[in-house]
Amino acid sequence: MRYLFAVILLFLSLLSSAQKGKSDSLQSSWGYNYIATFEGGFDSLKRFIGRHTIIPDSLPDLSFTKRGLLKFVVKKDGSTGYFEILEKVGYGYDEAIIAAIKLTKWFPAKENGVAVEEILKLPYAAINF
Repeated sequence: MRYLFAVILLFLSLLSSAQKGKSDSLQSSWGYNYIATFEGGFDSLKRFIGRHTIIPDSLPDLSFTKRGLLKFVVKKDGSTGYFEILEKVGYGYDEAIIAAIKLTKWFPAKENGVAVEEILKLPYAAINF
């Protein structure tokens, strides 16, 4: 195993949505008082993922760069779950990103002071020099 320089290309997509109650429909997070955030903000999230992403040696060595997109839920208690890889990097890297995100703790989205689940999309890249 080796550490890889992980680069978060964009912060969490503006296309986040939140789930209200037991409804199966997703609502836009724009109507909520607070959206889910990582403690310390974007820079802290980049550092956290960079430190906690360990990938198998199967990633190609020569100037490899590929982008991925992960969708996940920030639960009411700030934990994460329900992961779905929308755009795959491969070589075990996507699973390594999921493992790092599982370690994170978030401030959940809130509506009228009540925590709600929020679906987020996280673009990322695997860059190997």
